[in-house]
Amino acid sequence: MEKITALASAFILPLSAYAAESVSKSAFENLIVATAPVLLIFFVLWAAIRLGAKKTNAVNERIVESNERIAKSLEELVTLIRNKEQQ
Repeated sequence: MEKITALASAFILPLSAYAAESVSKSAFENLIVATAPVLLIFFVLWAAIRLGAKKTNAVNERIVESNERIAKSLEELVTLIRNKEQQ
């Protein structure tokens, strides 16, 4: 419910800011002028999140590869220790 209220406020506040100019412009022009900044901000944030997600995926893949190398090294170490204990 809070998210819906926040989104509604984000769209309504610019509309109310341009209400005083509504006399000189048509309603459609006012609607475009009022919502354009909000839509632009949402698009920029969406693009930034998408870019960040791609970088995060690359980092996660490198971490997984590193963890696999560490696991192999630990398995080899355990095997060496067991062989020494048996001798």
